[in-house]
Amino acid sequence: MNFEQAFYTWGENQLSRYKRGLGVCATSNMNSNFLDNCLVLGSAFQSETSDRTAEFTLYSPEFGSFVGVGISPREGGGDGRVNKLCHFFIPKEQQNIEEPENYIINYPYIREIKDGKILDMAEIEPALYDYNEIINKYGLKGKKLALLLYSIYPCMFGEVSNLAFIIDKSEYSEDMYSQIARDITWLLSNLVPEQGEKSEVYRKRLSYGVYTTKNIEAVTFIFTDNTLLCHNNFYLNGNEQSYCDIDIPEIYYTMAEYAEISKEAFFEFMDEILSNQYNQKLQLNDLSMLYYFWKLKKGKEVSLYDLKEEINTLLNKAEKSKWNREFIIMFLKQVKSLDNSEIVNFWTRFIIPQMKVYDNMGDYDKNSIDEATAHLICAMFDENRNNYKKFLLNLNATQRKKILNLIYSEPCSCVEREIESINTVKDFFDCVELYSLLDENERFANCIIDKAKTFYENETGSVRKSITDTMIKSNVFKKIWLDWITEKIDSFSTVESYIDYIKNEIDRIEISFAQKYYYKLLQLAKEIYVSDDEKEKSVIFYEESIRRMYSRGLSRDTVESFKILKKEWDIRKTIGRLIEENLYQLVERTPSTLNYRKCREKWIDCICDRLENEEDVSEHIYQKLLNNMVDIVNMTSDNSEEYIDKSIVSKYEDALWMAAGKKDRKTCLEWRMVFQMYQLSKNKYIKLKMFWQDINIFDDMDIIDSIVSSRNDLKDISNKISYIDEPEQCYLNRNLYKIWKGIKEDNIISKKSFMFLDNKICQRYFSQIKCFLQKQQTEILERQYNSDCKYAVINYLYLQQFMEEKKFVEEKNARKRFKEYRKIIESNKSFIDMVLNTNYNLYDDWIKKRGNEIKLFFNMVSYPEVTFENIKETKQFLRKIRDVFGKDDIPEIDNIVKGYDNVMAQIEDEFSNIDFQIKENKKYIDAIDDEINYKMEQINDLKKEIENLNNERIKYNKNIESLSNRKTKIKNDIDDTPYWSSRSYEHNLDIENNKKVYEHNDIKHEHIDKIEKIERPIHHKEEFKKPDFDIKPKNQNITDRIPNVINIDEYE
Repeated sequence: MNFEQAFYTWGENQLSRYKRGLGVCATSNMNSNFLDNCLVLGSAFQSETSDRTAEFTLYSPEFGSFVGVGISPREGGGDGRVNKLCHFFIPKEQQNIEEPENYIINYPYIREIKDGKILDMAEIEPALYDYNEIINKYGLKGKKLALLLYSIYPCMFGEVSNLAFIIDKSEYSEDMYSQIARDITWLLSNLVPEQGEKSEVYRKRLSYGVYTTKNIEAVTFIFTDNTLLCHNNFYLNGNEQSYCDIDIPEIYYTMAEYAEISKEAFFEFMDEILSNQYNQKLQLNDLSMLYYFWKLKKGKEVSLYDLKEEINTLLNKAEKSKWNREFIIMFLKQVKSLDNSEIVNFWTRFIIPQMKVYDNMGDYDKNSIDEATAHLICAMFDENRNNYKKFLLNLNATQRKKILNLIYSEPCSCVEREIESINTVKDFFDCVELYSLLDENERFANCIIDKAKTFYENETGSVRKSITDTMIKSNVFKKIWLDWITEKIDSFSTVESYIDYIKNEIDRIEISFAQKYYYKLLQLAKEIYVSDDEKEKSVIFYEESIRRMYSRGLSRDTVESFKILKKEWDIRKTIGRLIEENLYQLVERTPSTLNYRKCREKWIDCICDRLENEEDVSEHIYQKLLNNMVDIVNMTSDNSEEYIDKSIVSKYEDALWMAAGKKDRKTCLEWRMVFQMYQLSKNKYIKLKMFWQDINIFDDMDIIDSIVSSRNDLKDISNKISYIDEPEQCYLNRNLYKIWKGIKEDNIISKKSFMFLDNKICQRYFSQIKCFLQKQQTEILERQYNSDCKYAVINYLYLQQFMEEKKFVEEKNARKRFKEYRKIIESNKSFIDMVLNTNYNLYDDWIKKRGNEIKLFFNMVSYPEVTFENIKETKQFLRKIRDVFGKDDIPEIDNIVKGYDNVMAQIEDEFSNIDFQIKENKKYIDAIDDEINYKMEQINDLKKEIENLNNERIKYNKNIESLSNRKTKIKNDIDDTPYWSSRSYEHNLDIENNKKVYEHNDIKHEHIDKIEKIERPIHHKEEFKKPDFDIKPKNQNITDRIPNVINIDEYE
């Protein structure tokens, strides 16, 4: 790099403007502007007396660059003063201030020069510095580096003019001071708060001097071993103990932490902090607040103690400053320890004013203030419960609802803790009222209802009514509460347990629930099939008690049903007293009073009693018992055609066929009785329709079979009754019937249902079983289902699984399964709905895999059009399809893939368009920045012109003042005789002389006063007039006229 040289001293034959005096005595540049600038630069320095050349590096506004200045003492001051020789190094080329290694260099100063000499330009290489090496060399780490930054930043911002770096001369020789100064200054030039052009204002202030005692004020940093030169000292060789008592703000520790890593890390950190800058021009005081703002955005904790000096300013400016509002909101959302008075301060000075303008905020600001409010209210919960409630009640209904939902969404929220702490019914009612706006939250509703249940179980009827009235005010509470009451009553399955419960409840039942209690008692009473006097007496006692105490709450139909039940009990007792031979007469005599179902039940009872109690049962007697039922079936009371219903016969035949397994084959189950029934009835009409609708042959057979199986003697007799030739077929028929019945009644079948089908039976009856299973699958697919059906899909899959395992059908690959699924889609929509609504994860792996496959296929067929809104879900859906179905070509997925590709292509086009627009906008920004810089230069020029004009104005004001004084003096010196003319000084005329003149011209004397008033200028001030209104209205305090003043006394 090339540098111009110049020497500045006192002499007799100077090269600069003035030949004698201080000027340039030797130079490499004779340009007059250059020489004039050297005169200005040299005038800033005094003479030095040291044996060493004092070295300075500083920014020169005249040259617009950093310059090197060396000052040595010199003989011949002319007027007897000590002379100085200043050696200047000024860069030839335009200097880049952002590269301090180009000007913080070792300038080759010399102490003597011959006057009048024309010098050559000096060529000096840029200095080489190592950032980390300097950090380690001077031990600038931890608190020491933080203190260094804390010391020099006021200098960078122009708030402190000087700082002395004190060097320990026992550790460093004086020859090293210059290198130390360059190292430290270069390091500090790389730790300025901003980068780019903005860094220039800070770097220009980073000037230094070494080996000087007289020119301390000329530069910012002084490097010396003398501790008395400056008021502000930084001990370069000090350890942490030497400055442990200094209170350093937290930001400087963090700055030091990043600076230790690298200068890039430091600048990245500072950029993050300054990205939140709120003032147009950065000030030193802004740094701490920007640092805390950065911490809050990072989710780090900031305490109220950290902000003790700024909190009032933040609160005062929050109403008008968005930055201050955002700061306080972030602070409130994370602060953990505030006492009661601090919380009230934030509430009254920030939250309440914000709530007044809440409706004018945008959604983002509303959400932010809501979160801060919720956090502050939660903090008050632990400090003062009364103020906590007042805070909530200060909010309007809309705000309170949002705040409460935010509070309750947090784990272990204060709302939940308050509910858990409730010990009295009164507190419970108060709590429900306070949080009534949370009633739509199902989790809150369950929490409140759990607490309500506790009180409800232990309280009297009147309190219970109050609790229920409170619960049913909310639709959510109402449903859960009424469901709980119903489930509690329905949970009893026996009369005994329910009677025990009723004993404690009888005088506490709410009249609104009396019907539920009464109806449950009726249901359980109907299950008393065998006469039991004790149970019946208990039921009748509590039925009469409920009916007497709560008659207004009972329905007439239920009361009538209970009367009928009690009448049936009486009838049953009557039947029980009859002998077997009277049954037939009873059926014929009283068909309308005692229906055939009762007769059948009684007949079964008779058979079971006989089988259990008869010690010696002969084959003849046993066969007679079985045939008794045939006799009852064949009984009829009317032969008219209106009773004929062929569909009943058909249904009965179907049932028998299913029992036999095959319609054209006369096989049967274990008991011949079923086949006998078929033989006896197939050529007759069954005329008692109601009887055949109620009868269930197979259940009756199960009852009889259980009795027979329990006694060996009965087994021997039953074995003598003729069986079919193929007992294995009977066994198969019976179990296939169970599968058929389970599917027909929508009961779930599982692998256990197929355990009887071992390999031997499957091989022997292969075609019959296969035909049966396929027919069941077909019927499942063809049947129409309603919302009550649950297991049709699972049964279909269990059938398919068994058929594949037993090789009834070969296992199908994905393509063949797809064909089946397509047929299902075309044939049965109700089955598809069941497929989509069934949870397959509750079953084994095969069912889970195949069920989710069908479900996925149906979703794939009905998948909506791919759009930008569902592109993410579509991508996941396609990945799921590939995971399940593999990479086989699936026609149904083509449209989805094409739609996905089209949308992705549109997104890529949009990205390209956005990138292009970003580039264009950056160009416009660059152009605007250039225009701004140009305008700023014009503004600076105008400021200088304004300053010059102000100086001129002051000068002319002084001239006016001088001339006015002179004028006054002249007036005082002239003769008192008035001089009259059209342009005379009317304001100084003597009134008496005016009177004489006016009298001389025959003007009446009484008009003189008017003339006096006209001609005399009014110099006196007008008398102050009191305003018509009172400045302070009556009965109004001064605080009443200050806006947004909050009455803090409102809170405790």
